[in-house]
Amino acid sequence: ELRVVRGVDRYLVLDALQRACPEGYVAYAPAACIDPAPRPPATFYQAADSCLRAGGRLCSMGEWVAACTLMPGFMDLVSQAEWVDHAANNADRTKVIGIGENGYNGSGTGCDYGGHRLPTAILPYRCCTER
Repeated sequence: ELRVVRGVDRYLVLDALQRACPEGYVAYAPAACIDPAPRPPATFYQAADSCLRAGGRLCSMGEWVAACTLMPGFMDLVSQAEWVDHAANNADRTKVIGIGENGYNGSGTGCDYGGHRLPTAILPYRCCTER
């Protein structure tokens, strides 16, 4: 959606109007929304299906990291690794984030920590959507 003003000989685009996030989601960036807290644990496939039924999708790794970095208190709600929709170059495992390894500090928790789990593991997750 754009706000447009008609001039004498042309139209001027003033700015894009931002829609509100769908109910249950919060904005973490001008064009993106995320669940404010993790959803109840599920398998990777159940999590992806649940997000689709809720009108969103399982957050990508980039979306999760952006929200984690931009939203104060985000990591306070991360008690175990969470599913993200990212193949991570692994043939039989899916990507988790929030708890695990980060490649340079070893094991821990944070916006840049993660790992892999079998998709049948039961873990919390968040759904994302555009505004």
